Amino acid sequence: MRSSVSSLGRWGVLRKKQVFGVLALGLAGIGLYGGRNQTPQAPKVSRYPTEAIHLVSEQGVPLVEVVEVGAEGAPQRLERYWCRVRNNTNKEITAVAIVWTIVWSDGVSEDAEQVFQSSDTRFDEDGRFLAPGATISFESLGPHLVEGGKKFLTRVRVSVDYVEFADRTSAGPDRSDASRRIALVRRGGEAYRRWLLQIYREQGSAAVANKLLRGSEEESLEQLEEAETSLSPPQEIPRLKAWLRQGARMSRQRLLSLYREQGIEGVVERLLRND
Repeated sequence: MRSSVSSLGRWGVLRKKQVFGVLALGLAGIGLYGGRNQTPQAPKVSRYPTEAIHLVSEQGVPLVEVVEVGAEGAPQRLERYWCRVRNNTNKEITAVAIVWTIVWSDGVSEDAEQVFQSSDTRFDEDGRFLAPGATISFESLGPHLVEGGKKFLTRVRVSVDYVEFADRTSAGPDRSDASRRIALVRRGGEAYRRWLLQIYREQGSAAVANKLLRGSEEESLEQLEEAETSLSPPQEIPRLKAWLRQGARMSRQRLLSLYREQGIEGVVERLLRND
């Protein structure tokens, strides 16, 4: 479970740092007469048990294999976790999704927290497919904290959940609904590109630059969101919209980077590609 800090919490931390600074100066003055200063000890970081679940064939042969996995942190704080996955098939891979399961225990019962990660080379026009024998790495985005003082980190598991190949076939249990998530992120990104392309054709490159710098990517999704969610149960609509918006946001960020590097000419060239 990710931890968030309120503005009051941040203020409290700053206050503690200031008090510590005063105390440290005082102790340093005493140390001139009474002995050496003692350096505060940093929290100990340990490695934790990990488990890897490969994507295997019906004969039990690993098709997509977790060749490296690690997790480190403190008893109530998972600081970092990572893995490396290898393509053991004879086909190129275009998308991979994995599921992390983080297990906390109080010695009697366990709680499991899940994190989903994916890599999609089709989303990036310049991306390279994962060739046979090649590997791809996944890295955690930040620490995880457990609430309360009685549960402690016990182990971390990673499983290959879904794989899409360049020939449009796929494999994996897809328990995280990764295939749908990847598809909607792509549609959101493509909708944003086509929206900017329409603006370019109707209003010119200056209008594209203005929308890219000051507009909202959600403007590009109004019709698509309605089409994609019209037949979905109400409880699913928020996450479907979130995936579409994620794709539009990613597309906008990449075009912004291109704009900073190559100007509006590079952006227009990218918009016109494959159209």
